[in-house]
Amino acid sequence: MPLPDDLEVKRESKPHTPIPEDTYTCQIWDLELMEGDPNAKQDWLKESRIKIHFVVLDKEYRGTMLNKMASLSFNAGSGKSYSPSTLYSLACAVIGKKLDDRVAFKPNDLIGKQCRIVVKLGEEREDGSVWETITDFMAVKEEEEAITQEEIDAIREVRKAEQETKLTKQDEKDIAETLN
Repeated sequence: MPLPDDLEVKRESKPHTPIPEDTYTCQIWDLELMEGDPNAKQDWLKESRIKIHFVVLDKEYRGTMLNKMASLSFNAGSGKSYSPSTLYSLACAVIGKKLDDRVAFKPNDLIGKQCRIVVKLGEEREDGSVWETITDFMAVKEEEEAITQEEIDAIREVRKAEQETKLTKQDEKDIAETLN
Protein backbone atom coordinates (compact mmCIF):
# COMPACT_ATOMS: atom_id res chain seq x y z
CA MET A 1 0.00 0.00 0.00
CA PRO A 2 1.46 3.43 -0.89
CA LEU A 3 2.39 5.95 1.79
CA PRO A 4 0.22 9.04 2.33
CA ASP A 5 1.26 12.06 0.23
CA ASP A 6 1.42 14.30 3.29
CA LEU A 7 3.81 12.02 5.19
CA GLU A 8 6.55 14.15 6.77
CA VAL A 9 9.99 12.66 6.32
CA LYS A 10 12.79 13.95 8.53
CA ARG A 11 16.36 14.35 7.37
CA GLU A 12 18.26 13.45 10.49
CA SER A 13 21.40 11.54 11.17
CA LYS A 14 22.77 10.14 14.38
CA PRO A 15 25.98 11.78 15.57
CA HIS A 16 29.04 9.83 14.45
CA THR A 17 32.58 10.23 15.68
CA PRO A 18 34.95 8.50 13.28
CA ILE A 19 38.07 6.71 14.41
CA PRO A 20 41.30 8.38 13.22
CA GLU A 21 43.03 7.49 9.96
CA ASP A 22 45.38 4.63 10.77
CA THR A 23 45.97 0.90 10.38
CA TYR A 24 43.92 -1.31 12.72
CA THR A 25 43.86 -5.01 13.52
CA CYS A 26 40.33 -6.29 12.92
CA GLN A 27 38.28 -9.43 13.11
CA ILE A 28 35.93 -10.22 10.25
CA TRP A 29 32.69 -10.34 12.19
CA ASP A 30 30.15 -11.21 9.53
CA LEU A 31 29.36 -11.23 5.81
CA GLU A 32 26.01 -10.05 4.52
CA LEU A 33 24.64 -10.52 1.02
CA MET A 34 23.16 -7.28 -0.29
CA GLU A 35 20.81 -8.16 -3.13
CA GLY A 36 21.11 -6.03 -6.25
CA ASP A 37 18.19 -4.08 -7.66
CA PRO A 38 17.82 -4.61 -11.43
CA ASN A 39 15.74 -1.39 -11.62
CA ALA A 40 18.37 0.81 -9.93
CA LYS A 41 19.64 3.83 -11.84
CA GLN A 42 23.31 3.33 -10.89
CA ASP A 43 24.97 0.27 -12.37
CA TRP A 44 26.75 -0.66 -9.12
CA LEU A 45 23.38 -0.92 -7.33
CA LYS A 46 22.10 -3.42 -9.89
CA GLU A 47 24.61 -6.10 -8.87
CA SER A 48 24.49 -8.10 -5.65
CA ARG A 49 27.37 -7.34 -3.30
CA ILE A 50 28.81 -8.57 -0.03
CA LYS A 51 28.87 -6.27 2.98
CA ILE A 52 31.90 -7.21 5.07
CA HIS A 53 31.51 -6.35 8.75
CA PHE A 54 34.78 -5.75 10.62
CA VAL A 55 35.27 -5.18 14.34
CA VAL A 56 38.39 -3.34 15.51
CA LEU A 57 40.49 -5.27 18.05
CA ASP A 58 43.05 -2.58 18.95
CA LYS A 59 42.69 -1.48 22.57
CA GLU A 60 41.59 2.16 22.22
CA TYR A 61 38.98 1.50 19.53
CA ARG A 62 38.18 -2.12 20.39
CA GLY A 63 34.62 -2.99 19.42
CA THR A 64 34.25 -0.29 16.75
CA MET A 65 32.39 -1.74 13.78
CA LEU A 66 33.35 -0.81 10.21
CA ASN A 67 31.98 -2.06 6.90
CA LYS A 68 33.30 -2.54 3.40
CA MET A 69 31.28 -3.45 0.31
CA ALA A 70 32.70 -6.00 -2.13
CA SER A 71 31.58 -7.37 -5.46
CA LEU A 72 31.02 -11.11 -5.77
CA SER A 73 34.17 -11.50 -7.89
CA PHE A 74 37.30 -13.25 -6.64
CA ASN A 75 40.24 -12.48 -8.92
CA ALA A 76 43.86 -11.45 -8.71
CA GLY A 77 43.52 -8.77 -11.38
CA SER A 78 45.60 -8.74 -14.52
CA GLY A 79 48.60 -6.51 -14.55
CA LYS A 80 48.19 -2.76 -14.64
CA SER A 81 44.75 -2.81 -16.28
CA TYR A 82 42.75 -4.50 -13.55
CA SER A 83 43.34 -4.44 -9.83
CA PRO A 84 42.57 -7.42 -7.59
CA SER A 85 39.00 -7.74 -6.36
CA THR A 86 38.19 -6.74 -2.78
CA LEU A 87 37.45 -10.35 -1.77
CA TYR A 88 40.73 -11.55 -3.27
CA SER A 89 42.73 -8.81 -1.49
CA LEU A 90 41.01 -9.57 1.80
CA ALA A 91 41.57 -13.33 1.50
CA CYS A 92 45.28 -12.77 0.73
CA ALA A 93 45.61 -10.55 3.81
CA VAL A 94 43.89 -13.13 6.03
CA ILE A 95 46.01 -16.02 4.68
CA GLY A 96 49.17 -13.89 4.60
CA LYS A 97 50.19 -14.69 1.02
CA LYS A 98 49.07 -14.36 -2.61
CA LEU A 99 46.46 -16.93 -3.59
CA ASP A 100 45.65 -18.72 -6.80
CA ASP A 101 42.36 -17.13 -7.86
CA ARG A 102 41.41 -20.25 -9.84
CA VAL A 103 40.87 -22.38 -6.74
CA ALA A 104 37.52 -22.66 -4.99
CA PHE A 105 36.92 -19.88 -2.49
CA LYS A 106 34.24 -19.76 0.21
CA PRO A 107 33.79 -16.24 1.58
CA ASN A 108 32.30 -17.59 4.83
CA ASP A 109 35.72 -19.07 5.64
CA LEU A 110 36.83 -15.47 6.36
CA ILE A 111 34.40 -15.02 9.27
CA GLY A 112 36.25 -14.88 12.59
CA LYS A 113 39.64 -14.39 10.93
CA GLN A 114 41.87 -11.37 11.53
CA CYS A 115 43.62 -8.90 9.25
CA ARG A 116 44.80 -5.31 9.36
CA ILE A 117 42.82 -2.62 7.59
CA VAL A 118 43.87 0.85 6.47
CA VAL A 119 41.26 3.46 7.39
CA LYS A 120 41.01 6.84 5.66
CA LEU A 121 38.45 9.54 6.39
CA GLY A 122 36.00 10.67 3.73
CA GLU A 123 34.93 14.20 2.93
CA GLU A 124 32.77 16.06 5.44
CA ARG A 125 29.10 15.70 4.55
CA GLU A 126 26.38 18.36 4.56
CA ASP A 127 25.35 17.44 8.08
CA GLY A 128 28.95 17.79 9.31
CA SER A 129 29.57 14.07 9.70
CA VAL A 130 32.71 12.33 8.47
CA TRP A 131 32.77 8.59 7.81
CA GLU A 132 35.59 6.10 7.56
CA THR A 133 36.61 4.29 4.40
CA ILE A 134 38.59 1.05 4.39
CA THR A 135 41.20 1.42 1.64
CA ASP A 136 43.48 -1.61 2.01
CA PHE A 137 44.01 -4.94 3.76
CA MET A 138 47.21 -6.44 5.19
CA ALA A 139 48.21 -9.56 7.09
CA VAL A 140 48.29 -9.29 10.88
CA LYS A 141 51.67 -8.98 12.55
CA GLU A 142 50.41 -10.62 15.72
CA GLU A 143 46.87 -11.84 16.39
CA GLU A 144 44.85 -9.94 18.98
CA GLU A 145 42.45 -11.56 21.42
CA ALA A 146 39.21 -12.32 19.56
CA ILE A 147 36.14 -10.34 20.57
CA THR A 148 32.85 -11.83 21.77
CA GLN A 149 29.26 -10.73 21.18
CA GLU A 150 28.92 -9.95 24.89
CA GLU A 151 31.93 -7.64 24.77
CA ILE A 152 30.58 -5.87 21.68
CA ASP A 153 27.18 -5.41 23.34
CA ALA A 154 28.78 -3.89 26.45
CA ILE A 155 30.95 -1.54 24.36
CA ARG A 156 27.92 -0.47 22.29
CA GLU A 157 25.98 0.44 25.44
CA VAL A 158 28.80 2.66 26.70
CA ARG A 159 29.26 4.33 23.29
CA LYS A 160 25.51 4.83 22.88
CA ALA A 161 25.37 6.65 26.21
CA GLU A 162 28.35 8.79 25.16
CA GLN A 163 26.75 9.65 21.78
CA GLU A 164 23.44 10.61 23.36
CA THR A 165 25.17 13.33 25.36
CA LYS A 166 27.04 14.80 22.36
CA LEU A 167 25.64 17.67 20.36
CA THR A 168 25.58 17.43 16.58
CA LYS A 169 27.10 20.25 14.49
CA GLN A 170 23.55 21.27 13.56
CA ASP A 171 22.63 21.46 17.27
CA GLU A 172 25.66 23.68 17.85
CA LYS A 173 24.64 25.95 14.93
CA ASP A 174 21.06 26.14 16.21
CA ILE A 175 22.24 27.07 19.71
CA ALA A 176 24.64 29.71 18.33
CA GLU A 177 21.83 31.26 16.22
CA THR A 178 19.50 31.30 19.21
CA LEU A 179 22.11 33.04 21.37
CA ASN A 180 22.83 35.70 18.74
